[in-house]
Amino acid sequence: MDFLFNTRKEQLHLMDNKQVDEFIQDAEKLIQQILLLQGSCEKYRDPSNSTILYCFMQSMDFKTIITSIDLNQYKFPRPTEQIELIVSPIPKDIHITDVNIKEQYFQLFIQQANEWLRWFDKFLLVFLHVVEWLKNWNVIGAAQLFNDMRTARSNSSITMIQMKTTVEKALKLLRPFNDLQRLCHLLNCLTSFQLIDSGTQGNQIISENYIRELKRLQPNNSFKVDSKMIFEYIIPINGRQNVQWCIASEKLACNIEITYQTTDFNDPLELLYRKEKVPIDKYVLQGEYETQRAGQLMILIDNETFSA
Repeated sequence: MDFLFNTRKEQLHLMDNKQVDEFIQDAEKLIQQILLLQGSCEKYRDPSNSTILYCFMQSMDFKTIITSIDLNQYKFPRPTEQIELIVSPIPKDIHITDVNIKEQYFQLFIQQANEWLRWFDKFLLVFLHVVEWLKNWNVIGAAQLFNDMRTARSNSSITMIQMKTTVEKALKLLRPFNDLQRLCHLLNCLTSFQLIDSGTQGNQIISENYIRELKRLQPNNSFKVDSKMIFEYIIPINGRQNVQWCIASEKLACNIEITYQTTDFNDPLELLYRKEKVPIDKYVLQGEYETQRAGQLMILIDNETFSA
């Protein structure tokens, strides 16, 4: 990157100086947006996306940039004790001193902002449904806040300051409630994933009869796995769902693995069921779980050791 700056200084004719200037200006503008919390949330979530920006900091005055706005913007919103018990730990305010070592400070800044976002994500996951409940009861301001919270969860292009503002509005709306934990429990907001039945054949539903009825009612709700093959079938699942799944086979017992992965790949992969030589050609295998987060139900069938 030093080559880029030296090229600009030496006015080499092999490169378009205007394009070089614009490239440098764009990079410096992005750094400034990030420091002012005006960058999109995705810029803070993955620190590796900002690595190249370290090359453009040498001529920038971080202190002047940061002090150009209200320093309260760098203070983390203060939740009530009730909310702190539900969503913890509470991140610290963003450090806005000792900015002289720019690369080191910028790295710390991104890290702290990322901690904010992880807390915001947890908060929105839980309290979106509380605000939706308030909206349904026509509480003033709840409808717009519900839309803003949904946007904050689904649109990674919103800025960090927009995300913070939305969370602050939600905190203000929820502040008067005396027993939020009980309300969250009643609305089933506190557990993002709950395994109800990992997979059983206890009901002894005969596979042949089940498949015949399934083909009649849902002719497209099946898949084929050839012999000596491994096949994965993926089913998209919306958020806030009670999911009941069933598997049956026309011919063979199978090695089966069933997992669930939310759309947030920071969440752990949930193993629902894994077993070899499951006699789904005789009886239906069925299971059940609840999820607050959208994701994918993945069914892995291993027929490598079985012949058709």
